[in-house]
Amino acid sequence: MQRISITLLQYAGYLLVIGLASAFYNAANGTLGWNPKGSTGLIALGISAAVALVLGLIAGKGKEWAGWGGIVLSFVLFAYTAVTAFKTARGVSSGDLEEHLWYKAVLFAITAVFSISAFLRIGLAMRRGKPA
Repeated sequence: MQRISITLLQYAGYLLVIGLASAFYNAANGTLGWNPKGSTGLIALGISAAVALVLGLIAGKGKEWAGWGGIVLSFVLFAYTAVTAFKTARGVSSGDLEEHLWYKAVLFAITAVFSISAFLRIGLAMRRGKPA
């Protein structure tokens, strides 16, 4: 369970950093500072990071269900962010969306990569089970 706890705590940190990148950079005009449109990313990823943090702390105490919760959380985030990154990138490259939305697509893609990584690492650790 210790490996699962460490993975979930790292995942929480990654999600929080990506959320902060969403909220404090405005790609439309290329400035650092509060971005009101990116605050939804900070809220969503901040809540996800808080859930991952709590699950990580609980998994550290040996509760197996926290690992399953981490698997569900990481899979749901992977599914949503991968599809959204693809749709956004496709819209920008076809000219249907504005050029500055590449930044949004990249943030979603990075979140998808971290999510699938956490999903696989937690899943493999859960498959190994507890040592006898």
